[in-house]
Amino acid sequence: MRWLVLLALALSLVLSDDLTALPNIIPGMLVLWNIALTLLNGLNRPLRFQGEISMVVDIIAALAYFGLMGNFAAPTLWIIFYPVITAALYFGMRGALLAAAVITLGQVGITLLETRQPMALIFPAVAAVLAF
Repeated sequence: MRWLVLLALALSLVLSDDLTALPNIIPGMLVLWNIALTLLNGLNRPLRFQGEISMVVDIIAALAYFGLMGNFAAPTLWIIFYPVITAALYFGMRGALLAAAVITLGQVGITLLETRQPMALIFPAVAAVLAF
C-alpha cells in the first residue's frame, strides 16, 4: 500500500512539471526509505520498532514537505495522508487517528508560523476541527 501511494505521488510530481523544486526531494527520500525497509524485511531483519520509526519518519517528511511548499495549493500536498496510511497499516484505527492529529497540529503550527493573515488560518482551523 505504501508503494502505491508513493507511485501516485511520483505521477503527481511528473504531471506538475516541477521536478526540480527543492521540496520534491522529500518524496525521493521516502522512496529510498521504503527500499531500505523492503530490503531489510526481505532479508528477514526488520528494524526493531519498525512501525513506530516508519510513522515518525513519514510524519516528519510530510510536515517538512508541507512547510517547504508553503501553501495548500501544491499538486502533491496529499502527501500528508501518507503517514496516516502508514499508521493505519501498522497500528489500525488508533494509529491512523493519532497520525492525523499530529499532522493536523503540525499543519496548524506551520501555518501560524508562516503567515500573519487571519484568513489564511481558516483552512487549518477547519481541518483541526474535522480531525478531532
